[in-house]
Amino acid sequence: MLHAMWSTAQVASAPDEPLVPPMRGMERVDLTGDGIADLLIEGRVDRTADPSQGLEGWYLQCVRTLPGTALLVHSTHHRSGPVEWNAGERIDTAALSAGFRFKQLMWTPADGTTELRVLKQAFGPGIGKEVAIWLGTGEQREGTMVLRSTLGAQTRLASFRVIFTLPAGTVRVVPVEVIDVPHGYGAEGDPPAPAPVARDPFGGEWREVPQRKVPPGLPPEEGVDLDGDDVPDVLITGAIVHPEGDGNGAMVERGVSPGPGAAFLFVDHGNGLEWLLHLKPGDTLSPDSLARGLASGHFRWVEHGTYDHLYSVIHIPEGADAPIGWQAMPEGTGAVVFRSAPYGRPLWGVFEVQALVPAGEIHVDLVMYTEMDKPIMVPSP
Repeated sequence: MLHAMWSTAQVASAPDEPLVPPMRGMERVDLTGDGIADLLIEGRVDRTADPSQGLEGWYLQCVRTLPGTALLVHSTHHRSGPVEWNAGERIDTAALSAGFRFKQLMWTPADGTTELRVLKQAFGPGIGKEVAIWLGTGEQREGTMVLRSTLGAQTRLASFRVIFTLPAGTVRVVPVEVIDVPHGYGAEGDPPAPAPVARDPFGGEWREVPQRKVPPGLPPEEGVDLDGDDVPDVLITGAIVHPEGDGNGAMVERGVSPGPGAAFLFVDHGNGLEWLLHLKPGDTLSPDSLARGLASGHFRWVEHGTYDHLYSVIHIPEGADAPIGWQAMPEGTGAVVFRSAPYGRPLWGVFEVQALVPAGEIHVDLVMYTEMDKPIMVPSP
């Protein structure tokens, strides 16, 4: 088992460190210790030109998987791309198995290749020597990533980090941890059902997107970042509830709740009843109306940790043998008002929640957000 600890993927080059040549040679990396390379560090050319700037293209330094190696990636409506952990996190096979089971994680195809573009350097007649240095692509991954190797006698998982220096352009792959797993670990299971074919009003055929069926049970919590600060504003979460009150008839009920630092707007319906404020298409809420509602107690912001989940969307009888048949919960329709503070900047906006039934997926889609001193609205269809 191998370990390495780093605080960041980017390291400053030494004052006298020479630049890595624009087209570096290929370097094979064996992370799993089976004698077979899992990753390749290589240089290549991207001829995306900008004649007005004298730019012919970019030299790239990339890390990519080799055949037989698959990269762990997110696979939900809200998140895609490689899974990244913070420094010090260990490979948790139980947590990964839950992610695979509930369609939140998957492996990239092991018979293809997945490329991570780490560094770039411009070239062309308009590119002077002083700017012909290595830069970050903006796509480089700062966290710990995970791959699966299926070549050789064993199947292994390896976590690793990509470390690079700027402006010199040295790229390294650093192993963190290696573990053995059963062959085929992380298989997605049954593929989505074939998409149904229907007729559009003009007589042509159109095909609906197939729904991925979420199995019975309580999926891991999923965060949704609405304002782009990499902090979840909405948590897709849930709980096991007992409607009968006697321990029988347990249900898995799922919905959304505010993430840390965010809040949803509640409205008082009288008689001690309050629920989420829903805005319909064409509705507008101004800062003055919000202030008056908060002052009178008609409105209230509900923050993270107040309830298990606020907007119950779908539920199913608990139990591994229960049929997959998620159902929508009739608890209000329309856009939900939220507030957040990305990088300390107060914002508010609206989002919509869509429940795909009977498949069981929940989608959270941003409608709009703006500064707290400006009105918010839901566009008319």
